[in-house]
Amino acid sequence: MVSEHMAVSQLPPVHIVTERGFTLGIDNLRRLEDKIREVRPRVIVIDPLYSITSAEDFMMRAAKDMMPLKRLRDAYDCAFVIAAHTKKGAELSREGLWGSQFLNAFLETGWQIRGRQDGEWNQIQLLRHFKSSGQLPPINMEFLLDEEEGYKIALSDPEEEDAPQDAVLRTLSDCPTGLSTKEIAERAGLSQKTVQRRLKKFQKAGLIVTCPAGYMIPKDTTEQ
Repeated sequence: MVSEHMAVSQLPPVHIVTERGFTLGIDNLRRLEDKIREVRPRVIVIDPLYSITSAEDFMMRAAKDMMPLKRLRDAYDCAFVIAAHTKKGAELSREGLWGSQFLNAFLETGWQIRGRQDGEWNQIQLLRHFKSSGQLPPINMEFLLDEEEGYKIALSDPEEEDAPQDAVLRTLSDCPTGLSTKEIAERAGLSQKTVQRRLKKFQKAGLIVTCPAGYMIPKDTTEQ
């Protein structure tokens, strides 16, 4: 487990620019610099990459057009996050991500966001690439909104991807008479929302049944 939960503190102010037609031409770069000077943002998000540069010789042109962003980054002590779609069938490594040596050379840090195999709508896998230190191990992330605990992000090691599921079944196996959702969450160290989703999945698969106490593992079922 990388970390059980990462609590989200009060969100910083967000400035959203809905004006269309922004490209990396000189006039727009000057307007961008004026806005940076006015707002003094810590992070600037541009989405998507293909909309801000020419489609002709796209990858080479994009890398060249984005060079002024590094100057703005250094001048105003901010960071740029540029969202882009990877090519179909792209490898997961930094080298195979873009299919372009130009963008690969430009990239300082890359985060790939992927859906998790057999995962749910609120679960992703994050792959990280750094020019200075190479590729780090992936991280599984689950976004949780609990009525009691608030908004949290659960982080886990992909090699332990089934750990929350195993924890629910293991907790139930330790109490043959059954437990409530709240009791399972407390004993397994998981949020109630996560436990509820796991219970629904296990009940559909026939691994657990309802009982007066809440849920239990049938006597003729063994944990695989």
